[in-house]
Amino acid sequence: AVCCAVIAVLIALVASSPTKGWSGRSLSLLDPTYASKYIPIIASVSEHQPPTWPSYFMDINVLAFLVPAGIIACFLPLSDASSFIVLYIATSVYFSGVMVRLMLVLAPAACITSGIALSEAFDVLTGSIKFQLPGVTSNAEVDAGETSSDAREAQTDEVKAEKPDDTSKNRPSKKSKKKERELAENPPAKATAKAKAEKKRLLALPLEASVISLLLLVVLGAFY
Repeated sequence: AVCCAVIAVLIALVASSPTKGWSGRSLSLLDPTYASKYIPIIASVSEHQPPTWPSYFMDINVLAFLVPAGIIACFLPLSDASSFIVLYIATSVYFSGVMVRLMLVLAPAACITSGIALSEAFDVLTGSIKFQLPGVTSNAEVDAGETSSDAREAQTDEVKAEKPDDTSKNRPSKKSKKKERELAENPPAKATAKAKAEKKRLLALPLEASVISLLLLVVLGAFY
């Protein structure tokens, strides 16, 4: 009863307030025109003014170009963590557009998304270079062939060990049916390795372009 009374009093106080319990600074964040209309003294402070476009390029420099790439990378694939990062950068960009002092809030979010973009770029470029080096593709195919042969031998041994002498001629057992279902659902390792190699070949960039892009990214990071 006491808790309900306290909650009712709080609700009554919030409902009776003209701003519904929000402070002037909070309302100026949610509504950028609130301060200029109702609290001119807050709007007159220079750090409460909305920033200009050059402010973004002067403050976060090259991160202004890497942030959109990081947002795109967060959607490939979209998970709980990447969804949180997308919401974090979206709210940070909005609040930094309301007050120039809140560029400090945008800075860590921009660093996170730019780091994701650089990580994905380095992954693609180094993967393209590694895929086109001599001997890498052949070694991958040899490893895939050895893996598939070993897996096939192990599966044959398991089926032979589990196959009973009396009932195998009449009807297949539940374990053999389960093995057949697993083999049907899971393709051989050699075919999977070939499909992955083909996909990497299609996604691989030219060797010269990958090397030049990698060097440019390193130089870009060194200058900033």
